[in-house]
Amino acid sequence: MFFADRYSPEDLVEEVENFQPIIIDCSVLASELETVLVINNMLKSCSKHNTVSVFGGLHCTFAVDGTIRRDGVDALSVSEGEKSYFYKILQSLRARGLLGGI
Repeated sequence: MFFADRYSPEDLVEEVENFQPIIIDCSVLASELETVLVINNMLKSCSKHNTVSVFGGLHCTFAVDGTIRRDGVDALSVSEGEKSYFYKILQSLRARGLLGGI
């Protein structure tokens, strides 16, 4: 798990290149959306596999249609999504054979 506020965009890219995550999870405020989208797409482009980007936070809860249609956003966690969304995403990734033996 990496917290973006501790890294420059270049450092995040380096971490993703080294770690190769399956899921990129972004908590987004409306004022940060454009910046997070740019960084998210940079991170997805350096991944060697089909990384899934999940966006959550207040902005996503109140602007579902406008957020899910953005380039690079694969799924949204809305409202109290942290209680159930992660399990559902893992089930989906396992069904697609992306989790290996996890």
